[in-house]
Amino acid sequence: MTVHRNTVAAVSALLVLSAWLFQSTQNPLQLRATIFDDVDETHPYKKAVAYMVAHGFMQGYEDGSFRPQSPVNRAEFSRVVVEAAYPRTSGDVCMLEMRKSAPESAPFFPDVPQGSWFEKYVCVALVYDLLTGYDDHTFKPSRTINVAEASKVLVLAFGMELAEGAGKQWYVPYTETLVHAGAMPKSVLSPNSFLTRAELAEMIYRLREGVTDAPAIYSAEAFHEAAAEPNEAVQGMYDLINSVRADMGLSPLRYSSQLEAAALYLAKDMYETGNFNHVSSDGLVLEQRVFATGYLADAPFYNLSENLGSTNGSSQLVFDLWIASPLHRTNMLSPLYRDMGVANVGTFWVAVFGSRLL
Repeated sequence: MTVHRNTVAAVSALLVLSAWLFQSTQNPLQLRATIFDDVDETHPYKKAVAYMVAHGFMQGYEDGSFRPQSPVNRAEFSRVVVEAAYPRTSGDVCMLEMRKSAPESAPFFPDVPQGSWFEKYVCVALVYDLLTGYDDHTFKPSRTINVAEASKVLVLAFGMELAEGAGKQWYVPYTETLVHAGAMPKSVLSPNSFLTRAELAEMIYRLREGVTDAPAIYSAEAFHEAAAEPNEAVQGMYDLINSVRADMGLSPLRYSSQLEAAALYLAKDMYETGNFNHVSSDGLVLEQRVFATGYLADAPFYNLSENLGSTNGSSQLVFDLWIASPLHRTNMLSPLYRDMGVANVGTFWVAVFGSRLL
């Protein structure tokens, strides 16, 4: 999508004016400790969830659940961030003025239909340079947003001073900023991992209310040390699998951050729930988790499989158990696969294997 920069600037100025003119009539609601079947007194982010719901930034589902472990897609993320960071900005005004100034730019993206519930939030996010489209001129509203992407948007949306993060990855200054602000939930294990609904609630609650002293927060050193390079045990698993493949004359499996994110989502879920299963506690199967990362985008055909393990031993022990199992061995050594992502959280191991046929 192409929108003239002057158009965006004009609409942005009008949104600032409309924010001053808007008067909120919503009264804060009293926060209840338990508001959903799956967010009880023991949930680490229960206060943040209650806060977000009370202010109307997030809602639950008809079945009485909040689904705290469900990943957030770009459409939902746009809505939550815009309403939380720009509560006095009218998305309807944005839509009206954008269409007046540049009627040829509506709809903004072919996959953001006019009249869709998230269209006005995409408009505001676009005007404030929070989110953009992809090279194919789409917005991909159903694509899951990861922690690295979300960190950049939140830092920009809340006007935070950017930290001087040292690192080769583009996201380090943004994640560094959130870590130093005490806004990075401890459940976040990697910048490539899915951002869950509960984690988004916790981050925005902390940013809006200036909460920095809760114990469930990483130190900057710990977070970036963990994010700087793969866990030694995880790297060992990559090496073990590719070594055996080489001995058999097979091509090595390439590292995939998207498959790693799909693996990490399940490993983290198993660690938190104790549910050793290929289906996560919120009902996501392998294909759904991988699809959410964008790995399967534009791929009409694909191959996927997954190995699970649970042991207190090393990566060598897990590998030995897998290689001795016909099904797990087939997954690791199949010539059908080209990519791999591995995650280890506590005693739980997940390896996802995949290939795309474009």
